[in-house]
Amino acid sequence: MQLLVNLMANSLKFGPAGEVRRLTLRVRPAGSRVEVSLADTGPGIPPRDLKKIFDDFYRVEGPLVRASAGTGIGLALVRRYARAMGASVRAENNAGPGCTITISLPRAAG
Repeated sequence: MQLLVNLMANSLKFGPAGEVRRLTLRVRPAGSRVEVSLADTGPGIPPRDLKKIFDDFYRVEGPLVRASAGTGIGLALVRRYARAMGASVRAENNAGPGCTITISLPRAAG
């Protein structure tokens, strides 16, 4: 749950002010795993930064980031929590506006 809270807060925090913001949560089976994806309609992430956003204290350069408070630890915590559960996390820009963060979790036994 904390993973989703961090991802939603991040999406809302860095979306342009005054615009309608849409978050789409998708859960789907993927073989022996379950993928949970959160897509937003924000500005997206510069391609050079996509792999770095999960690093401790990393903040993407840009006006939306400069205008917000933060330490750059939110997405790093998402990666740590995911790894603690045997999951992986990745980010990709959408074909249209925004970005999608996907967490790939092992399916529970049972």
